[in-house]
Amino acid sequence: MIELRNETLSIHILDPVKDRRHLGTRYCWGGYIWQVSDNQKGPLLSGPDYPDSAPLPFNGQGLPEVLRHSVLFSGKPLTWEKNEGLIMGVGRVQKVGKDDPTTPEPEGFAITEPAPWIIEQWENEIIFSTQDGFEKWAYQLERRIRLTGRVITSETTLRNKGEEILPLHWFAHPFFTYTDGFATCQFYNPISMKDNVGFQLFNGLLTMKKRFLGEDNHFEMMELPEVTNLDVTLSHPLIKNIRFSSDFPLSMLPIWAGASTISIEPYMLTEIPPGEEKSWKLTYQFGAP
Repeated sequence: MIELRNETLSIHILDPVKDRRHLGTRYCWGGYIWQVSDNQKGPLLSGPDYPDSAPLPFNGQGLPEVLRHSVLFSGKPLTWEKNEGLIMGVGRVQKVGKDDPTTPEPEGFAITEPAPWIIEQWENEIIFSTQDGFEKWAYQLERRIRLTGRVITSETTLRNKGEEILPLHWFAHPFFTYTDGFATCQFYNPISMKDNVGFQLFNGLLTMKKRFLGEDNHFEMMELPEVTNLDVTLSHPLIKNIRFSSDFPLSMLPIWAGASTISIEPYMLTEIPPGEEKSWKLTYQFGAP
């Protein structure tokens, strides 16, 4: 893995070639943060299979991001037709069916040609860049990870290099650790939530109604005002807290929790015309140990 490190934090980032065993068809390969560790307290992130050292690629761990190839829930294709297509940040794929032995992915895709990545690294910053295309879609993608003190920023720029409108259905799927109690999340923007069996929200403070054990988990879609960015502070068992924010208005905001991890998933749904680009940023501020 590739490491960024300073006096307080260490970031381990997957190498798109050397760490292929951790990479599937769900998460973007470039800039995939696998783990963030406090140099005194240890690992700060988890995942659905954590602490398994070889989790299912579809489940993953850490701070992965996704450039979707289909519409959430409906499965309507975005960047593929019939049995072939493009998953931005992953490569060209062929649909083989969910039971095909050539792919362990629940989505049923086999990678026919991985996207090529160029990696540039400095002391506290790393850039992953690629460009790829298939039929009427073509794109250029840059993923920039920066470590400044106890703050990590993940910046993405996507440029449409094709002749058709490029649909962008992006989301982040960070896996924050909680143990020995219930996770709490303080939202600073005016969001709401319908009554449900997993979570409750009062005055911006989200808590868990129950402890999830074993395979138990819960997914819920939060209700957003017309325009709002993400700004939330999460409790953590090893450090003071983690503040998680975006520099763009949210299209959707699901929240999911399992037995030892909770994920707040900011979505951005838009379109990029030919020749134009879109940039956005996530910020993770890790509190003191």
